[in-house]
Amino acid sequence: MSDLDRLRVEIDKCDDIIARAYEKRLQLVDEVAAFKKINNIQILNSGREAEVLKRVCADSVKYKDDIERLYLYIMNYSRIKQDILIK
Repeated sequence: MSDLDRLRVEIDKCDDIIARAYEKRLQLVDEVAAFKKINNIQILNSGREAEVLKRVCADSVKYKDDIERLYLYIMNYSRIKQDILIK
């Protein structure tokens, strides 16, 4: 197996973990939306989003900006999904 093939196998393993974790996150977003709807809570909680960004970026130096951009996208999509589910 070439070095490139070995790296691709490792990337595939990471992709599988990411996909399953994101699927679980989306299920939880659905539950959060239901809770917010029942309890009349607004979707955007900028304090919570700041906490999430701080936590997920805390241990990364080299890829901190990349992780932050990814999570900004994820949280934006989560707000859109909640908005659709609440309406």
